[in-house]
Amino acid sequence: IQEYFYADYQEVIYTESQKASLLNIIEKFCKNSAIKFAITNAIGSLEHGDYGSIESEVKLALSTSLQTDAGISYFDITNTAARINRMKAKQLIPVGWKEVDKMLGGGVDRRELMLFIAKSGGGKSLFKINVAHNLLHMGYNVLYVSLELSEDVVMQRMDQLIAECSKDDIFNAPDRLINIINTTRTKVGAFRVKRLPERTTTSNDIRTVVKNYEIVEGKTPDVLIIDYIDLMAPASKTHSDNLFISEKYIAEEVRA
Repeated sequence: IQEYFYADYQEVIYTESQKASLLNIIEKFCKNSAIKFAITNAIGSLEHGDYGSIESEVKLALSTSLQTDAGISYFDITNTAARINRMKAKQLIPVGWKEVDKMLGGGVDRRELMLFIAKSGGGKSLFKINVAHNLLHMGYNVLYVSLELSEDVVMQRMDQLIAECSKDDIFNAPDRLINIINTTRTKVGAFRVKRLPERTTTSNDIRTVVKNYEIVEGKTPDVLIIDYIDLMAPASKTHSDNLFISEKYIAEEVRA
């Protein structure tokens, strides 16, 4: 049989279009096979209620592709100048406090995760709403997800910052606040607040809120503020019961 195949073998030269078509067929076959495997594998997770693992496996299967990009070669000097220019043009997002921005080297880069850590009652939520206020006035679009305070309380704190007044002043003169909001709305970024339940919210729920934000606002938020990830749950039940390790996984999921 081997002699028959080798004797009849003829090399076929494919055009670039034919190669691309063949690769597409192979990629589709591999992706479909991965999806079938993920669905079959999901039965066990479904019985245990581990929906986070199911979603992760399906997403991984859907991302199956023939990767042709091997990365950027450091010693390919044709890319060096362009890379340096990209780094020079990169603009960090400041949080609005000179002292903090100085410690951060100018601010936070896009796609970075920054954690504000303090003891209970240490002012973490107040700090974050002030950061949101500063970013809005820089023209950035902010999505604020609260797992502790109600949407009304978060909005009220923003009222006090926008109108530069106390809570009592807002209650006594609501028309003034409305006028300030109407005047300010065209000069700042978009701001939305979403309250999610504590202890059960996962990174998958956050992802859904971001998608809904994109649908409603027609753009992706520049900044996502979560108050706070200690009250979140890991997306997968396979994660460790150790509190430190569990919160490490949550932070990594939020970062992703």
